[in-house]
Amino acid sequence: MTRNDYRAALVKALNELTQLEASQKRTEEEILRRRRTISSLTELLRETDNTNSAVTKQLTESWTRYNTEQSLTEDIRKIIRSYGIVGIAKDAIRGELSKLGRGIEDHANPAGTVNSIVKRLIEKGEVEEASDLLGFNTVIKWKEIDFWQWWMKKISEEKEK
Repeated sequence: MTRNDYRAALVKALNELTQLEASQKRTEEEILRRRRTISSLTELLRETDNTNSAVTKQLTESWTRYNTEQSLTEDIRKIIRSYGIVGIAKDAIRGELSKLGRGIEDHANPAGTVNSIVKRLIEKGEVEEASDLLGFNTVIKWKEIDFWQWWMKKISEEKEK
C-alpha cells in the first residue's frame, strides 16, 4: 500500500467514527425518551390499577429496580448531552431526572446533589458552564468535540502562529 492508500483509509475510518458517534448520540437521546415514557406509563398504571394486580406489581417493581441500578451521574451526563449546544439549567436537570422516574427529592439536599455531580463533571472536562442563547442565564453544556472539529481547530491554531 502507498501513502495515499493509507491516507484514504484513515479518512474513511475517521468519517465512519464520526458517523458512529452521531448515531450513538441519537441512540442515547432515544433511550432517554423511552425512559421518560416508561416512567410516565408506570405512574399512570399505578394510579389506574385499583386491584393492584400481580402483573402491575411485577411491571412497576421491575422498572423501579432497573431505574435504581442506573447511575445518577450517568443519567445527568445523558441529560446534559441530550440538550447539546443549547445547554440546560442546573434546576432543570432535577426536573428531567424526575421525568426519568428518578426522583431525588428523598435526598437530604437534591439541589446540592445535582450541583456536586455537575461540578465534578466540569472538573473532569466533560461539561462546561456557559451562557444560554440569549446570554441571560447560566446553563450546563456537553463539552463534546469530534475528531474533525478538533483537527480543524488545531490547523487554525497552527495557522495563527
